[in-house]
Amino acid sequence: MPRSYASEFPDFTASDIPAEFLDATQWVDTSWHNDACPRFYSVATLTHNGEPARVCVWVEKPDADDRENPSFPRFGVELVTVDDCEQFPTDTSVDCENIAQVWVAIASFAASVKMEAIALEFSHAENAIRVTYPDRVDDCEQFSTDTSIDCDTIAHVWAAIASFAAPV
Repeated sequence: MPRSYASEFPDFTASDIPAEFLDATQWVDTSWHNDACPRFYSVATLTHNGEPARVCVWVEKPDADDRENPSFPRFGVELVTVDDCEQFPTDTSVDCENIAQVWVAIASFAASVKMEAIALEFSHAENAIRVTYPDRVDDCEQFSTDTSIDCDTIAHVWAAIASFAAPV
């Protein structure tokens, strides 16, 4: 049986892990019991400094008092380079306390390696991220654009960024 958060961290339940990370078409569960908490690697690969890279998300318990260390953040998001089956952390990582922050971190990683100018905005009211590609930038570097996509999942954010990065 392959390793999973359920076999490596039996005290974690499915409700402790956001459903997005349980989608095997988008994420690979690489949890290992010697780590502090479960981790998931993106199926999609990016390029970081000319090397293949993936996003790694570490997931802690929702309640800080139930975590291995209550001062740990709920999520750790990092960009890792891929060398055969080895994963090597880059200098790009973000600690997050909620899933919205995770989405923004992942989108910013993808944006930084796909294109230089993407704006990300989280709407708490709509629980969505607006991904915007600027048609032009004024002297104060304020975006003025009609090209934006509202996203409600990590996969949708990535697809939006990929569509902006695709040749026209």
